[in-house]
Amino acid sequence: MRARTFWIGCLAPLTAHAFACCGVSPKGEVVKFLDQRNIIVWNAENKTEAFVRSARFKAKGKDFGFITPTPTVPKLEQVDPAAFETLEAAIKEHHDLFDNQLKGRGRGATAGAPGVEVVQIKKVGGYVATTVKAASASGLAEWMRENGYHTTRPIQNWTDFYIAKKWYLTAFKVDAEAGRAETGLVKLTFQTDVPFNPYYVPADNIPEAHEGTGLAIYFVADQVYDPTDARTALRTLEVVPISNVLKYKLRTQLKLGWVPKMPMLTLMADKGFPRESSDDVFFEPVVTTLFSSAYFAQLSSPVVRFDGGNL
Repeated sequence: MRARTFWIGCLAPLTAHAFACCGVSPKGEVVKFLDQRNIIVWNAENKTEAFVRSARFKAKGKDFGFITPTPTVPKLEQVDPAAFETLEAAIKEHHDLFDNQLKGRGRGATAGAPGVEVVQIKKVGGYVATTVKAASASGLAEWMRENGYHTTRPIQNWTDFYIAKKWYLTAFKVDAEAGRAETGLVKLTFQTDVPFNPYYVPADNIPEAHEGTGLAIYFVADQVYDPTDARTALRTLEVVPISNVLKYKLRTQLKLGWVPKMPMLTLMADKGFPRESSDDVFFEPVVTTLFSSAYFAQLSSPVVRFDGGNL
């Protein structure tokens, strides 16, 4: 069968927005990740994260889906893809103000497999999303097979990693007729002690040659955040405040019950994503004066945008 490219993101004529942490498909058809744009809104007081992902990938076959890990049961809602434009507008607004001086991605499910608890099934944004908690990777593999998905040793290694941490896994099922799919953007809201971005990717989903433009994370909180591990390939590109006008616009687009009084946007990127990794990326507040010249001096050079321009 001829390989088809599926475009997932706000910029494609026909789009699908997915949580491509682990791509799965029936009959062992390969799903490869290309690039991603993610939004994280973090409420430190309530330890609540709102997570949105828009991804681009390619796959063989018309029928495929995704699994996303969270430490607690997520609330699922369809949201407005224009939120990405709002965050880009915050960056442009800041650049205009300071004259560019601060630089820096179906079918229902059953619960028949042993050791797999189906916590929720919800139709949202063109997906059938099923949140499960599994006792073992083998039990989850059986559940996946019962629901039409082929699994492999790398995928079982990936699921076992999160099962051992007692995390929940939410499977998103999308049916792409003639190699294309159109769905909505979905937000996961969940409790977590530390904000994180799914970064660990099964070996099956990593392309042999890098074909995409990498990973971009728009991190919104009441202060600046950076990855906890300095060895990560993520680099901070922008740190900008979000104006009140854009803050309330973002709140509506993402259906947020809470936004910081004075929100800061930290834009991070990894041009080499997806890459081999043994864990996800976690974030912590930056201990620095907000507009410290020393902090901004370490921000990375511009990277390629998903629309072909430069950040």
